[in-house]
Amino acid sequence: MMIEEIPVIGRLGRPDLYRDWSMKVKFINDPGGFLHIYRKPIKDHRYSIGTDMATGEAVEGGDPDESVSIVIDCETGDQSAVISGFINEEMMVEPLLLLSEYYNWAYNVCEDAFANFLL
Repeated sequence: MMIEEIPVIGRLGRPDLYRDWSMKVKFINDPGGFLHIYRKPIKDHRYSIGTDMATGEAVEGGDPDESVSIVIDCETGDQSAVISGFINEEMMVEPLLLLSEYYNWAYNVCEDAFANFLL
């Protein structure tokens, strides 16, 4: 999935503060994208997003690890979506904000081990 472009008000750099909040978040299919939605949000369900940020460094000669975020439906325990890929902390902020809004303002719980930025 890919995030559809959302108009931004004023200057760029902080889309969470300057975007047009009257527009709904919408995702469009991108087979090679980093976001996979398994279930659309259900009205009145609570969701939570857990994020594990990776350093992107290989561990003892292995492949570098990927950052991952999962969306869980707190009512059913089902996984609703996942973001996975070589994404640094800075580039993960906007997708997490949009995913949180899309899933009824889901809570975001981010690991902060080795992080250089706060999400």
